[in-house]
Amino acid sequence: MTSLYSRYRDQYVRQHMQPLYDAFGADPYTKDKTMTRLTPEQINALPDSVIREVVTEYDATLVSLGDRDGISTDQVRKEAADAFRTELCRQTAVSRTPKEPDDLPNTYVVGFAIDPQYDLVALIRKKRGPKFNVGKLNGAGGHVKIGESPVGAMRREGLEEMGLLLPGSGQWQQFHYERRDDGVKLYFYAAAVAGLDTRLRTMTDEEVVCLPIQGLLRDLADIAGVDNYKDNNRLSKLGDPGSDYVYNLGYLVLMAYSFLKNPQHGYVEG
Repeated sequence: MTSLYSRYRDQYVRQHMQPLYDAFGADPYTKDKTMTRLTPEQINALPDSVIREVVTEYDATLVSLGDRDGISTDQVRKEAADAFRTELCRQTAVSRTPKEPDDLPNTYVVGFAIDPQYDLVALIRKKRGPKFNVGKLNGAGGHVKIGESPVGAMRREGLEEMGLLLPGSGQWQQFHYERRDDGVKLYFYAAAVAGLDTRLRTMTDEEVVCLPIQGLLRDLADIAGVDNYKDNNRLSKLGDPGSDYVYNLGYLVLMAYSFLKNPQHGYVEG
């Protein structure tokens, strides 16, 4: 016989699913609120802390009923997180389209997650993409999908590549835009993430690393042959094939870091 605690927990999960589903299934993923890329494996890999970050309130009645059945508060929260994952898998299986949306031609996002307290930046060793990018450290990112906003694409890529969930507007903030002569459009984002090194996870075959920003910029300055890592003109031309870093990483990380320190000084280029 199902206990009152179990019945109430299932009811509680159904009533509180919307914030979690909105974080994954609505915009920023696709305009028609379908999930096309988040798999059950990715959902089940979400840690309890991520679930609690979105579902910010655990019902006192649920805790009380669990206590009556001899279930600790920690166990109640763990079981609730498991139930949320199960329900999210069920809902997204219903809403998932049979085919992923196509990439929006020549439109990309790149994002730098930065811990402003400890001056750390998250980078990914890329195994795919343009030839200049393969094998190099760069920010998270990729194609914008048809029906997806650039900031929505950035949230998706941050989750898919780094396990970094930043729900809500304003967490990924655009600090730069480039439109190249070949028609490629690049949207650059930065996010201030406290405790960054404890929140990152390698989600694919592309390794995620967390590096001190000042040390990174000094390395880039040495490779570029300049004394001052703020020499953006030289750093932007960094192209040493033996370098660990994508050629424009120096000035982009510096811009992202400066933007987060002084967001009123935004950078936008046509």
